Amino acid sequence: MSRIYGDEFSIDEKANKDFWEMRAEKYSEEHPYVSIKLNDKKPDFSDKIDEYERKNILPMLHVKEDSYVIDIGCGVGRLAEALIDQCRYYLGTDVSDGLIQIAKKRIVSETECDFLTMAFEELDNASEKVKYAGKYNRVIFAGLFLYMNDAQVSKSLENLLSILDEHALIYISVPMALQERITLADWESQDFDGEYNAIYRTKEEYMELYKPLLDAGFSISHQDYLAKEFQRFSETARYYLILER
Repeated sequence: MSRIYGDEFSIDEKANKDFWEMRAEKYSEEHPYVSIKLNDKKPDFSDKIDEYERKNILPMLHVKEDSYVIDIGCGVGRLAEALIDQCRYYLGTDVSDGLIQIAKKRIVSETECDFLTMAFEELDNASEKVKYAGKYNRVIFAGLFLYMNDAQVSKSLENLLSILDEHALIYISVPMALQERITLADWESQDFDGEYNAIYRTKEEYMELYKPLLDAGFSISHQDYLAKEFQRFSETARYYLILER
């Protein structure tokens, strides 16, 4: 196992997919968000983060009855719970079929919706498999990009532009490196059983990755770190931003 500082190092995408299938098997109805938030030893911590996000960040998306929402990396449907009854249509996608099957069972709504097992870079095929084939004006990436390599993020964001409405809001949240890039390769975490692969990028690195969106007319309307109570490690912090066009 490795903890790599500074250098650009690619993580194993297949290992990550297998990891999330394993996490789906650990799903618990008592603490439904632990499987995706990875706080096995502190399950209440996941609930507190979710509560903070719903109260302080999601309202900035202004989801309403004419909103078409796509939640990429939706997991067990955590944010679908908060948004699905407010919008016109909701699509949740995730690379893990196990997590998608859980989301389908958990989320019950009269709103038109789909949950689809699909990687971010495959979204151009989504229109053939869902009820809605138009443009989206609300996009969510909650904790997704640290599990993707740089080229994969950049190319996927370029492809995303083809399915976005002229006027749209994008919400991105991700744990970020405070000083220098940190890559965990086959890392044995103290918080859960299993090997973990992730990239903690700096803010500057993320701004470079977001260039396809910024060049397409999106601008940052809000950005900040989550409250200090959610910063568990000295080298990383949870960061979010809202992009608007």
